[in-house]
Amino acid sequence: MIRIVRTARLAGLHADLAAALDRIKALLGALDEQWAEHVQCLLEMAEQHESAKRVAHAATEEAEGLRRAVVAALLVLARQQHRIGELEQEAARLAQERRSWMCRYYEESRTYWDAELPPGGVCCADCGQPVESEPCPEHHPATVAERLRARVAELEQQLDAALSAPAGAIEGGEAS
Repeated sequence: MIRIVRTARLAGLHADLAAALDRIKALLGALDEQWAEHVQCLLEMAEQHESAKRVAHAATEEAEGLRRAVVAALLVLARQQHRIGELEQEAARLAQERRSWMCRYYEESRTYWDAELPPGGVCCADCGQPVESEPCPEHHPATVAERLRARVAELEQQLDAALSAPAGAIEGGEAS
C-alpha cells in the first residue's frame, strides 16, 4: 500500500524534525557545558592535589625540624642534669667544709689560750709576744672568733648560692 503523503503531514514531519534538531542542539549545548565543568573540576582537583603534596612536604620538613629541636632540647636537659649533679656535689662539699669550720671554731674558741703564763708577765699564747694585761689584739679570742664567724658566713653563702643556683648559672657552667 502506498500511502500518499500530504503536504500537511510533510510539514508536520519537518516541524518534528526541526524540533528534534533543536532538542539535539540544546542537549549538545548542555553536554558541552557539563564537559567544560567536568574539565574545570579535573583541573581544580589537579591543583588541589599539587597543593596537598606541597603542604605534606612542608609538614614533613616541619616535623623533621621539630624532631631536631626536641633532640637538641633533650641534650640541653641532659647537660643541665649533669651540671645539677655537679652543683649538688659542690653543695655537699661546701656543707661538709662548713661543718668542719664550725667544729674548728668551737674547738679553738674553747681552748685557744694557754692557761700557763711565763714568769714575769702576760704573753700571748700563740705568738709569745708580751702584752700588758690582755692577749695581743691579733690573737684575742674575740678576734679569732670573729674571723671564724666570717668564714662560716662566707661558706654558708656559697652553700646557699650552690643550692639555689638559677637555670642560667647551670647552663653557663658558673660555679662558686
